[in-house]
Amino acid sequence: MRLGHQLAELNIHPEVVVGSPAKRAKDTLLNVIPFIGITEQEIHFNELIYTGDTEDLLEFIRATDDQYKSVLLTGHNPSITSLASYLVRSFNDSMSPCDFIQIDFDLPGWNLLSKRSGTLKNILSGSSL
Repeated sequence: MRLGHQLAELNIHPEVVVGSPAKRAKDTLLNVIPFIGITEQEIHFNELIYTGDTEDLLEFIRATDDQYKSVLLTGHNPSITSLASYLVRSFNDSMSPCDFIQIDFDLPGWNLLSKRSGTLKNILSGSSL
């Protein structure tokens, strides 16, 4: 899978992986994880990622234990695009299936995520993969 290769080239190795249990999102995630050093047993599938809105996703991420420095979230639109637009000032696009966005935060804890607190680091378009 080209997305998996791209993530490996960018040295993306998240400590926590949370995904939607919806079939397409789950299948995509299962195809990507071999490239990022995660096993299927390490994935946390959560219905909130499928059904939640931007605020739900934000609260979910804010609850992440601060021992983890990187989180990969696999979800759905429009909530994922809305979340990215909320967190990153320069992100005004609409994400398509299999798009990937990497956001960096210079914060001491996940609970401090706020509007425009992130910096856009990478965007991979699913259509070009």
